[in-house]
Amino acid sequence: MADYLALLSSNESNRMVRFRFREDQDRYAVAHGSLRLILGQKLGMSPDELEFAQSEFGKPYLLTKDLKFNLSHSGDWVWIAVAESAEVGIDVEKIKSIDGDALIQRFGSEEELEFFRGLSQQKQLEAFFTWWTRKEALLKAVGKGLSGGLSSFTAWRGTVEPVQVSVCSESDVEWFVHTLESVTGYCGALAVSSPVSQIVQRTMPT
Repeated sequence: MADYLALLSSNESNRMVRFRFREDQDRYAVAHGSLRLILGQKLGMSPDELEFAQSEFGKPYLLTKDLKFNLSHSGDWVWIAVAESAEVGIDVEKIKSIDGDALIQRFGSEEELEFFRGLSQQKQLEAFFTWWTRKEALLKAVGKGLSGGLSSFTAWRGTVEPVQVSVCSESDVEWFVHTLESVTGYCGALAVSSPVSQIVQRTMPT
């Protein structure tokens, strides 16, 4: 843990100590220390030299480099997406029992609602997290508010196949949303602002 803490900036350290519980502080240190290690390796820079800023909507970016990234954590896992020339958003969720009907009704598109109505109750839980992580990944990738809201686009069509998405934002970017291979008990998704020929997934030990 000391190695991760040594990588954090003073701003990151200040944010970390605002968490009430030590477990949450440790998660933050591992997540943001790992982010620095990965980006530093990709850029050939010392991890503690990287400088970050946030957009007006809270999306982090590198101040002096154009490498794109996004981070998500849930339970015992941190997921980090990195791309050289495309905006990315990533979301991971620990699968747990949840009554997702209200969220589906509020944030699902008409096409998505139709797929959910055709599922058995047993299949709805896994489908819910596949759908929700796709929505969240796209929202994080866009990095700004969507004028039509989460129900204005379809990110899931009943399978794990990638979906091409047009959203109501300030740009005319066509987004591509993918469900990622995951560990048992978790679900994750990646949104990217260009077609992807290959997604490379690696596990980094802590």
